[in-house]
Order: sequence, then structure tokens, then C-alpha cells
Amino acid sequence: SIQGEFFDEVDRFRKTFVQVPGCENRTAERIREIVTEAVDKLSRQHKVTSASQVAQLEFKVSRQAYTALYSFIFPHLQSLLTEKEDQLQRSVRSYASPDDLLKAVPGGERLCFVDVTESAAELELLEGKIAPHEKIECVDKAHALLQKSIASLAPERSSTPMEITGDDVLSLFILVVYRSQVKNFLAHVCHMEMYLQGPSRSGGGARFEEAGYAVSALQAGLQFFMEEERPVAPTGPSVFSCLGSQGPEEASHLQGLVRSAQAQAAR
Repeated sequence: SIQGEFFDEVDRFRKTFVQVPGCENRTAERIREIVTEAVDKLSRQHKVTSASQVAQLEFKVSRQAYTALYSFIFPHLQSLLTEKEDQLQRSVRSYASPDDLLKAVPGGERLCFVDVTESAAELELLEGKIAPHEKIECVDKAHALLQKSIASLAPERSSTPMEITGDDVLSLFILVVYRSQVKNFLAHVCHMEMYLQGPSRSGGGARFEEAGYAVSALQAGLQFFMEEERPVAPTGPSVFSCLGSQGPEEASHLQGLVRSAQAQAAR
């Protein structure tokens, strides 16, 4: 059967593919190739022609692939990013309290009344997620809960209405990161990026635009803490491009995501 052939190919990949630090893009590409082959076969068998149906099929098949490969991929990312993760956690712990953090966050002092408890609790659920698809949904829900908290602010809290900008939302997501107890932030983000990166016949750009904005906000929050201990300029390679010898275009990828998040939030 097509399903049997698919899982045989996934198992063969697990047994024969050598994960080389810095070549995670190639790992993701190979997974996409396996998924694409299975989707093509299933589409022909079931006569699927609608772009939306193909997109749904691709989503389900890729989710199965990443779920089956979780114990192969995620420990590799954890090991690869141990040093950077330790650096991140040290930076987070360097703030004695949320109020202490808000003093360092752009515009933070005027955002102290926003309750991020629900958003932080949702983000903590990342640790129990397996496929990057589930992790993206988790981050998206955390971001939605943050937006809900902002929208529910009582007007009587201030005699003068205060506008919450896109930059404010990103500043608040820094607080969400601080309040959550996630131990493997960077490995989770890289896992999500492996799925989000690259072309998709069902609309890779659309897929990223819809789901990637919340992930971009999370990346911006993490970048704030990573830069706390780095004396280099923000335009230098970030933790998300430290996996190997990527070129300048890939090294600035996170900066592009942050700008995209700011532009989207400001709409």
C-alpha cells in the first residue's frame, strides 16, 4: 500500500541518513521529498485535483513524517543547541522579576498592566508537542491569547486611551517568553523552521504567512534575550543561523522575520 511504502521510506531515511551539524536544511529537504512522493501517489489514487485538498493532504502526510521522525531529529537539535540554550536560560534568569524585565524592554513600563499569564501557560505546552505542526499551533494559540488579553483591557484603567502598537505586541511576547517555563526553546524553534522553510506545491509562502507570524514573534522575543549576552551587532548571525556555515542571506533570516512580524502587527 501507499501508506506502507511511505513509512518504509521514512524508516529507511532514519536508518541511513547521517545528520551533520549545519546541514539541517538538507534534512528538511529530504523529508519534503519523501512527503511529496507520497502526496503525488495519494493524489493520483484518489483523484485529488483541488489545491486546497492537496494542501490538506500534504499537511497530514508531513505531520505523520515528522511525528515518526521525532526521536531521530529532535534530540539532534537539542544536542546541537545546548550551549546556546544555556546562554538563553541564563539571560532569562538574569531578570529578578517581570517588572525588572519590563524596564529593559522597549516601551515595557507602560505595558505592565497587560496579563500574559494565559499566553505563557499555553506556550509552556510546547514541551509536550511532537510534530512541528503541533508546535506552530501552540505558538499561534499563545499569540492569540496575548492579543485577547490586550483587547480585553478595561478602558477605565486609563483616563487617556492608549494605543497598543505592533512593537508593543512584540515587547509583550518577550514577557510571555520570560513567564513560560520552556526548557528547549531554541530546539523547538529550529524544529518549526525545518517544516516552515522551503517551497511547497500547496503554497509554501501562504503557509508561512498564516502560521509563521506567531513563530516570528516568538523568535523576536528569544532574540531579545540572546542579544543580552552578545557584544556583537544585531546584524550579525543569530542563534537561528549558527547551525553551520550558512551564507549572509540565511544569516539575516531572523532579522527578516522580526521585520515581517513588526509590519504585520502594525496593520
